[in-house]
Amino acid sequence: MTRIARVLSLASSDSSGSARVQADPRACAAAGCHGTGDSLRRIRQSRPLVHQITNFVVMNETANATLALGALPVMAHAPGRWAPAAASVTSPAPRPAGSAARRLGCVVAVTGPVDAVSDGRTTLRVANGHPMLATVSGTGCIASAISGCFAAVNPTQPLRAAVEALVALGVAGEDAAEHSTGPGSFHVALYDALYALSPDAIDERARVSTA
Repeated sequence: MTRIARVLSLASSDSSGSARVQADPRACAAAGCHGTGDSLRRIRQSRPLVHQITNFVVMNETANATLALGALPVMAHAPGRWAPAAASVTSPAPRPAGSAARRLGCVVAVTGPVDAVSDGRTTLRVANGHPMLATVSGTGCIASAISGCFAAVNPTQPLRAAVEALVALGVAGEDAAEHSTGPGSFHVALYDALYALSPDAIDERARVSTA
């Protein structure tokens, strides 16, 4: 079972970090990433079923984001109908990804102004995104749901899945911000941007580097 944990960064509302990270084309290749566009295309072709294991407040948000990306959400709560596949840790440290990954024995994604993803050996940074992502509730849980979508088509490459998921959400956030005037319009525009993501163009916009 693929395990990806998301660590919540308390610095997530700070937008100062993204401009300082330059894309490194070797970074994703070193982690086995062959292209977010390829994975996005396979998600839309296979439409994997992704269980929305989250709280009731944001379940509708994660389900809609999963649908917009091209996968299918399921929301089941009866005992025995699901098995937990991810852990969640809250930490004040901006990028404890490596140490948390080693402790939990899974891939860890730390979301913030610059995301960090680690399997305990390799740590990558994803600088895609926009400060508006921190102005509406549920975007962190959306990141978890989208990670599930990418993990479904990369079941043996959880590091790749987590990195590509954060690239996809980050690019969608950038596009949504261009077509919104505040948190309300951004919220709606984010679903449209996820739906409109182009498998042929997304890789050119990925900002992934080694930590």
